[in-house]
Formats: sequence, structure tokens, C-alpha cells
Amino acid sequence: MQKVLEEAVRVTWVEEDAEWRAEFEQYGYDTDMFAYYGDGDCWRSNVQVVDVLEDEEFGYMCGNETDRRCYSFPITVYKAEEADGNYSFWISAEDEERIG
Repeated sequence: MQKVLEEAVRVTWVEEDAEWRAEFEQYGYDTDMFAYYGDGDCWRSNVQVVDVLEDEEFGYMCGNETDRRCYSFPITVYKAEEADGNYSFWISAEDEERIG
């Protein structure tokens, strides 16, 4: 597969991220979804895609500790291989804008 995303935002799979997994579990939400990577958006241009994961869920957490809610959005996630041989996950800039 040879696909390139012109603009993309990095996301992480909640199952593989200890902090996100703990927060989702604490509030009783499914951890088989994606969330923003790290402390904020991580933008990149020209992401070389090695696999496309369709119909994935993106979890958007909001609210405060007494009223924490997760809103989920169906998205397409793009998998890219990094220089060190590890993989990263990305969503298109258009999907990021739609999620808001």
C-alpha cells in the first residue's frame, strides 16, 4: 500500500498507553479505541501509510473529575512505520477537524 497523508494528527491506541488506559478504566469506558497522543496535538506532513484501519473509534474525554464523559467518533486510523522500526497511528486533518 502506498498512501501518503498530506496532513495528519498523531493518535494513540488507549490499550497501549498506560495513562489513557487508566483514565478510561477509572471512568468505566472501553479501552479499545484511539485518543490524542500525549499532551496535545502532534501534527505531521507527508505521513507514509503502511496500513489503514477502518471503522475504529476515537474517544474524546471531557468534563471534570465529578462528571467525566467520553464521546466516541468513528474514524479511519492510518498506521505508519517510524525510522526506529516502531509503528505510530495517525488520523487525517479532516477527521481531527470533524472531532473538534
